[in-house]
Amino acid sequence: MKSTVVIGIALAVIIIAASIFAGYYFTSHTHLSKSVNYYPLTVVDGLGNNVTIPAYPTRVISLAPSVTQILIALNLTKDLVAIDYYSYQLLEQVNETSLLPSNVTILPANVTYPTLDAALLEKYHPSLIIADAGIEGGYYKDFVEAGLPVLYLHGSLDNNFSEIFSDIELVGKVFNKEHQAQLLINWMESKISAFSTHGNVKVAYVLCWEPGNTFYTVSGNSFISVIISDAGGVNVYQNVTTAYPVESGATLLSLQPGVIIAQDFSNVTGVVNTIEGFLGNSYQYKIYVMSEGLPASLLNEPGPLSVYAIAMIRGILNGTFPRYVNTSYVRTHENVTLPVF
Repeated sequence: MKSTVVIGIALAVIIIAASIFAGYYFTSHTHLSKSVNYYPLTVVDGLGNNVTIPAYPTRVISLAPSVTQILIALNLTKDLVAIDYYSYQLLEQVNETSLLPSNVTILPANVTYPTLDAALLEKYHPSLIIADAGIEGGYYKDFVEAGLPVLYLHGSLDNNFSEIFSDIELVGKVFNKEHQAQLLINWMESKISAFSTHGNVKVAYVLCWEPGNTFYTVSGNSFISVIISDAGGVNVYQNVTTAYPVESGATLLSLQPGVIIAQDFSNVTGVVNTIEGFLGNSYQYKIYVMSEGLPASLLNEPGPLSVYAIAMIRGILNGTFPRYVNTSYVRTHENVTLPVF
């Protein structure tokens, strides 16, 4: 009787083990089969180039924060061998460097400026380099001449969230992560919906006020203008045709924006005093200064984290944010985090 029970138990264990093995074998080989059948794959990148991906990219270099954010959010960090300095800087700003693999290399800031250091990139034997068309677009021929496989995202050329979604979909397609890409887009859409509001606060975005009382700003054909609109503001320069026009201080007097958002990293107090000195008491206005670091990154690096820029600008427009908006305040107040799917 005892021997019969022992034999029965042994058979049950064998059957269970065999079932587990069969399930693992089927799952792993099915995944492998899908991967093998998925490649080679040809896609159109952010520069409009046809790019053929011969196999799953296992050694990836990211050259821009707009790229790195997407790779991390799609849980592709295991394939990263190197990222640019500014990507790491952004991750430091949001306390998310732990999302990177411990053996990833942080490239020096001059790897793509003033010229492309192709020799340095070659040392990492990349199977794919992912670059930002707005930052590294001019280096396409250099990549080709060096024999480096490159895929461009539209990146900093994105003028709205739909274009960021297209970048996410492209990465999802290249890495066979289309489901995760859609989850990331859904997450962004939920944040955009939660943070957006309607309003008509007149806003002027001032970048680098010059001694001659001129400054750079943004037109309606820019990502920052979309953020202003979603946050309940109206960009007073939205009808200017140039994306980043140079305007005179006199236009502020005529357009009379109630909120002036200044981004100047060289002399924060100086730029406020200069603008106030020029405008005087001509009308009622408030000046807010965006610090270098996270506030500037959220506005200037179109990617998943850009959704928090809406909440940041909304806080400025409704008067709940301090006049000087720095990294610590934004990170803590808005709980800026990068999701991983």
